[in-house]
Amino acid sequence: MKRIVLPLSLVLLFLGLVVFRGFQARHLVDESGLEKSLPVEVTRLEPHLFRETFRFVGTLEPEESAAVVAKLPGRTVLSVTVDVGDVVREGQVLALLDDTLLSAGLAQAEAAVAAASAGLRQARAQEETLRLDHERFRSLLEEEVVSRQSYDHVKGQHEAATAVREAAEKALLQAREAKGELVTQMGYHRLAAPVDGVVAARLIDPGDSSNVVSPAFVINRQDRVKVKGALPERSFLRIKTGQEVTLTIDALNGETFQGAVSRLSPALDGATRTGDVEVLLESDGRLRPGLFARVTIYAGERRGRALPREALFRLEGTGEQICYVVDGDGRARSRIVKTGFEEGNWIEIIDGLSEEDIVVRTRSGSLRDGVLLEVSRE
Repeated sequence: MKRIVLPLSLVLLFLGLVVFRGFQARHLVDESGLEKSLPVEVTRLEPHLFRETFRFVGTLEPEESAAVVAKLPGRTVLSVTVDVGDVVREGQVLALLDDTLLSAGLAQAEAAVAAASAGLRQARAQEETLRLDHERFRSLLEEEVVSRQSYDHVKGQHEAATAVREAAEKALLQAREAKGELVTQMGYHRLAAPVDGVVAARLIDPGDSSNVVSPAFVINRQDRVKVKGALPERSFLRIKTGQEVTLTIDALNGETFQGAVSRLSPALDGATRTGDVEVLLESDGRLRPGLFARVTIYAGERRGRALPREALFRLEGTGEQICYVVDGDGRARSRIVKTGFEEGNWIEIIDGLSEEDIVVRTRSGSLRDGVLLEVSRE
């Protein structure tokens, strides 16, 4: 019995579908047997000025971000003078490191410089005295008052004094270089802000040891903020630096801000076929790094022919756009159209319709090819 019921059910289902399709093919028929018309409103292609726009979403970033990293490892942090959110100026001291070990060496270096300076002064004085003796003995030798041996002795003393003076100058130079290196290293015990900005991160506390790998602070320059996004190649190639941009910030109740395209990637990503776009704008003290932004780039204006959005349908599976036009018998006929720009409730029609076509704009579940239409308003 079950073997008979199942096939019979399938046959009945199939017959029901056939009857339903037949009903559709005969269109809408009322109880009197007359075909029932579908009341609709219609429209025609209308000229419309489209603003060419491209969109992407991104996260606001500071215009510049500088990491402050200690240059000397293993030094104890004595004090930290700023905290997250503080406004700092270039060169301002952010933290001090223990310089006890270096201070003693610097004192010795300063003493060495002082000693070398004194030695150089003495060597120069000695050289000057012997230079005068050398010149005097040269004159006496020419007058044959002194012997060649006496002259050579004085000349040798002068040359030796000159060598001593040169050695003293070299020693002073080396002492000063050694001191300079220590002074530079002493400067490394003070972590200073490299730029004007806001402390975005503080990663050290008093008592910590300095680290030459991880940053101690992050300083953001955020008088202006930027947002980056990727656009497909066709859109990217239409973007120019300086083009007008509108940013919508959801966290600020959808408030909009104006900016401009500041930078374009010199090359597209070969894998994704996209190019990076960077937009820069004034923060006005309200736009903070980390906020989510919706970016609209205006690339120009173009006039075109358009239909209201409700007049178009998308075919499932193909993605093609269709509309219904009224034929000469007052019936609906589907028409595949090629669309372009979209703006608000208007969609540009590039191909598939003429200015004379009357297009149905009423959405209805009964609207399909061949349905008799009753045009109520255009």
